[in-house]
Amino acid sequence: MAMKRITDERITVVGLLALAVWLFVVLPIYHRPLPSMAVTPTTEECFHRLLSVCFVIPSESHGGIFGFAEFVQAFALLVLIFTVTGVRYQFRVATAPIPLWLLTYLGSALIGMFTLLSDLWFAQRYPIPWFLSSQAYWQFALGLLFLSIALTWLWFAYVQPPKFGRSNAFRFTRAVYRNVMQGNDGDLPVVADELERSADSIIKFASAAFEPNHAERKHEEAAAENYAWDLLLIIGNRRFCRYVASGAPNVAIALFEAVAEAKQYNVPMSQFSCALSTEALLNRDSLLYHEDAGFFFGYFGYARPFTNTIFGNFRFVEALATNGNSPLDVDLAVRWKFDGQQLEAYTRAVLTTFKAALAEGAFHQNSYALNRAFGIIEASCSDLYKIDDPLSAQERSDIHDRLNAVVGFINDAIDAMEKAGIQKTRLRRRDEIHKWRDDYYDRIANLIFEVIGHAASLKTREFEGWSIQYSSIWSRLSNFDHGKTRKIVLFKVRRLLYEEIKGVASRPNFLNAKYLGYCLNVLGVKEGNKSDFRRDDYPLRKATISIARKNYLALVQRLPKVGAAVLLGTITFDKDKKQLVKTYSEGLNLVAPTETLDLIEPTTAATSV
Repeated sequence: MAMKRITDERITVVGLLALAVWLFVVLPIYHRPLPSMAVTPTTEECFHRLLSVCFVIPSESHGGIFGFAEFVQAFALLVLIFTVTGVRYQFRVATAPIPLWLLTYLGSALIGMFTLLSDLWFAQRYPIPWFLSSQAYWQFALGLLFLSIALTWLWFAYVQPPKFGRSNAFRFTRAVYRNVMQGNDGDLPVVADELERSADSIIKFASAAFEPNHAERKHEEAAAENYAWDLLLIIGNRRFCRYVASGAPNVAIALFEAVAEAKQYNVPMSQFSCALSTEALLNRDSLLYHEDAGFFFGYFGYARPFTNTIFGNFRFVEALATNGNSPLDVDLAVRWKFDGQQLEAYTRAVLTTFKAALAEGAFHQNSYALNRAFGIIEASCSDLYKIDDPLSAQERSDIHDRLNAVVGFINDAIDAMEKAGIQKTRLRRRDEIHKWRDDYYDRIANLIFEVIGHAASLKTREFEGWSIQYSSIWSRLSNFDHGKTRKIVLFKVRRLLYEEIKGVASRPNFLNAKYLGYCLNVLGVKEGNKSDFRRDDYPLRKATISIARKNYLALVQRLPKVGAAVLLGTITFDKDKKQLVKTYSEGLNLVAPTETLDLIEPTTAATSV
């Protein structure tokens, strides 16, 4: 059985007690000259002998160093100080590796009784062994013991605050548990801040629970590991994480850095990481909002200690997502209420993890954390259809802000992939239906495809609809960047659009109809020349026009509601001329310019149901 480790604090206390005992018992024996010097108490001086010990009458008491009156004053002052001391120091005393409260009570009781007894004994001049006949030594020893108690308190409360360890694992966990359970608004920030000092040891002991021989060890030996495990679950409390995010982000940074150093990613921090990121996003004064850009936020904008530590370790984030929730898994009730500022902060966090994944060489890895994060980002602009309804200026602005945050994230992700280097990929995947084979080119392309789908739900003919569908999405994603990564991603986006809209011919539905309408709206109804502006869009524009020309009349005859879903923005259907008409802004013209697309009459087979 392994020997129990003795902490430095316990050695210090034992040393002080041993010194006091030596001064109280041993030193008085030698305070007189030796018998050989002929000054040992004579028979006449001895009041009584018992077991060869000479009892003498002590000299009359004339006050001293540390009497009962001094003890009462010092004890009252000590009690006052301990009563008014703050939560921080009470927590430190409660988590000391020795039962400090009990030792203080017993020690003070013994010192008080012996002080009172010594004053009485010497005042009444009762017989006493000759080697204890000096009241000064009694008072010195008792005063030293009292001073040792006070110094021990000061040691643990101020000089060397206790850390989580094998000797105080239960007391430390119990103190955190009680404070978290009570949930006092003034106490929790202090308790959260006190955990920083123990972050390394907590992760160390929690990680030891995965050692092969952990299950075979006795309960006493494995107690610290079990308490560390419980402690990490306790701090996963949402209310506690609110104070960590607002007032003690250093605790979260220390814990995540300890995990990164130990490289033990199975510690139970799923609840803590999820609650922490949720509360950090809810609190607009948290450090997460002050790590945007160094030009505006100074050092923290450049170093980004909170964002990089919490979200920058891809292996740990992925391990948390695999076992439960990661920092990217924001609470469902919160993510559905994201505004533009919150979503922008969240996308910065996701981008940090995404860059870390690229740096780890996980380009082809199916990441649970990032897949779910991409889903959250995509769903954040799922209410674009509300633009068709009467909304307040604030509501409209919020929808635009969230869309801008999503498109900005996509552009930043493409830039990050470009910097990480071009990866091997398949541009066409006609024979692959398994999404787990996708790489990040495919995942970003799928994200763009879904965002386009939300934008295609807009029916308004106002300029705002065109601004969202073309200016905010299509144009910003093309953005004149000729990098190879963007070309690959946009090629995959066009392939996804083509695979969807070609279904209008064989399996028409509202989904492929609105995608067809979006393509017609942003690409136009004229093929133009291949060398024209945006020549990369030419194949998709040509295919879109061909599909609409051949199938729209049949679609209107068979499924008129589905046919109406194609008419987005300023595209209208001229039933008499059998044309699709796209109307542009009149600008300085007297009449708004238009473009038309002649439609082909369907065959009998095509129109039959």
